[in-house]
Amino acid sequence: MIGNLKTYPDYKDSGVPCLGHVPEHWDVQQLSQIGRLFKGSGGSKDDETQDGVPCIRYGDLYTTHEYFIESSRSFVSVSKAQDYMPIKFGDVLFAASGETIDEIAKSAVNLLRAESCCGSDIILFRNERQMEARFLGYLMDCRASIVQKAMMGRGITIIHIYKSQLKHLAVCLPPLSEQTVIVRFLNDIDQYTDHYTHTKQRMIKLLEEKKEATISHAVTRGIESNVCHKSSGIEWLGEVPEHWDIAALRHRYQQSLGKMLDSSRITGEHLVPYLRNVDVQWDMINIANLPLMDIRPSEIDRYTVRAGDLLVCEGGETGRCAIWDGSVEVCGYQKALHRLRPVSSDKDSVRFLYYAFRVAADRGAFKDGQESTIAHLTGEKLRSHRFAFPPLEEQLKIVNVLDIQIEKINKLISIERRLIDLVGEYRTRLISDVVTGKLDVREVAAQLPKQLSEFGSVDATHAPPHMPTGIDRDPDGSTEECEP
Repeated sequence: MIGNLKTYPDYKDSGVPCLGHVPEHWDVQQLSQIGRLFKGSGGSKDDETQDGVPCIRYGDLYTTHEYFIESSRSFVSVSKAQDYMPIKFGDVLFAASGETIDEIAKSAVNLLRAESCCGSDIILFRNERQMEARFLGYLMDCRASIVQKAMMGRGITIIHIYKSQLKHLAVCLPPLSEQTVIVRFLNDIDQYTDHYTHTKQRMIKLLEEKKEATISHAVTRGIESNVCHKSSGIEWLGEVPEHWDIAALRHRYQQSLGKMLDSSRITGEHLVPYLRNVDVQWDMINIANLPLMDIRPSEIDRYTVRAGDLLVCEGGETGRCAIWDGSVEVCGYQKALHRLRPVSSDKDSVRFLYYAFRVAADRGAFKDGQESTIAHLTGEKLRSHRFAFPPLEEQLKIVNVLDIQIEKINKLISIERRLIDLVGEYRTRLISDVVTGKLDVREVAAQLPKQLSEFGSVDATHAPPHMPTGIDRDPDGSTEECEP
């Protein structure tokens, strides 16, 4: 289907660099020429209730809504809604601030039929022409619009955009009937890419499950067949090969917590980078932009790590761990991390213990039901946890087998994730090319079933009812509009 797409027969210069040439019969207009812009108003998240009037907040435009607002995750009471900006079906909501230039004025079109509202830090655009609502959603956040909005953003830490800038956003508008055709085509593309993405996500989930099952079997049952087993006496561990030792961690590994960060005692004389809980993920340690703390020469041995140490998270996702590779010559670690070193390297492999921790954490070994709101794996708890330890030679064999198998599975997962990224990039580019007239979808869309009764166009004179009595007004409480 996509291979049959062609360009339009005739083009004209749009006069807008990022739009380039557009189909001859399309109009190029600024927002101020086709509708009105309003600055939002409203209360705070403290107003939210379990149900009531759907309320869209500017953060939702970044995290929840892509092109369209079809549901709301927050609500306010009918009485509180009077303090908020009322929105109609077909209104386009722009985020008035953001953290980066590329994200500024992230937008989505409102497709909620029920009365609804939006919070502050939003700019609302209400068109005064009859337009296909979903076309507006695609158009206002296509690549050409994103580039223009980025050039309008102002600020350093927080980027802002204003009505006086956004009114100059230039868009290209095909006839209404052609907007309908374009939406039909893009809706079909969305269904295809959604199905493809969900299929790949399911495959990733299955691969992740296979990875955990592979590790679990090797760590608890071994890789040798035809061996006798015994009860480990540990609920999460179950039966293990009978020649494996069962021992508390303190008998096999030295454990110590890192240094407590005390800003009042920082002198700046002995600053070294240090690792935090967040820097330690499963089998991965972040070393970029590490903070600094004072660790005196007399404390180096106690509060720094060396290659081969296993770092274990004390809080958060308790038990999450990774092996330090020595990539930073002198590196400390904060009190939120445990440092584990084998009592005897002739007896134990740290890599085997890493895999054992993955299984223990997955099976809930570190959740003893006595944690408060934030779970903690204290040094005393950690040292008392029992694990199964094969002879060193067998530990190394298990590690070797797992490293090879897990690398293969991780490569397959990476391929699936890359395919998801590629289809997402393809969809974004296709949407941009179609709504700016670079590709003609009329012939292809004519072969698709008509499904537009669920979409609906936006007619300024026949818009659906908006807010209930008491908040039926212009969005900003006035009749102010942007000057052309």
